[in-house]
Amino acid sequence: MKKLLLITFLSSIIFTYGQNKEGKFAIEKGTWNYEGQFSLNFIDAAPRGIQVGYTFKDNWVIGLGLEDINTAISPKQPTLIEQGGSAYAFVKKYFPIGKKLAFSIQGNIGYTRLKRGLKFGDTLNRTDNINQYSLNLRPELTYFLSKNVAVKMGFGSIDYGFRNFDTHNSNTSYFDFNTLDPAHYTFGIILNF
Repeated sequence: MKKLLLITFLSSIIFTYGQNKEGKFAIEKGTWNYEGQFSLNFIDAAPRGIQVGYTFKDNWVIGLGLEDINTAISPKQPTLIEQGGSAYAFVKKYFPIGKKLAFSIQGNIGYTRLKRGLKFGDTLNRTDNINQYSLNLRPELTYFLSKNVAVKMGFGSIDYGFRNFDTHNSNTSYFDFNTLDPAHYTFGIILNF
């Protein structure tokens, strides 16, 4: 069902994009793009991030971002704690839907450093230091309140990466398809100057 909804949604965006290109907005070449974002989800995890980009071609932005990670997942005892940060380079393409609405895809390549542990009550046991390298695709909807200010909603991501656990010297690779998962929704504000 999720795949059908995703395919229907993306098809409607592509169909709408191809209908009428006149009168639609453009993030103009040569402007700077500043974004702040946060996550509201249902697993006590709230990553926060900032990114700065430069519009090198109309509706194409390239830049760098930072994210703070501080999660506490506790369906039962023990609680899984993750703390760390992420740095990434990105490229984003906007697809105008109307005068103020756009769909975008953002591709990231990044590095994350995490400290993960299990917490029993107030005691933190067994910690792992994790180095993570990843590639991500993030779909977003952006609504422009004015020429320079917009709000955005990201709805998941497709991730591929590699993790190295320093503590017990093991490596894993992973592939996650988090689109349509409310735990991975992000909200943010965009300033273009």
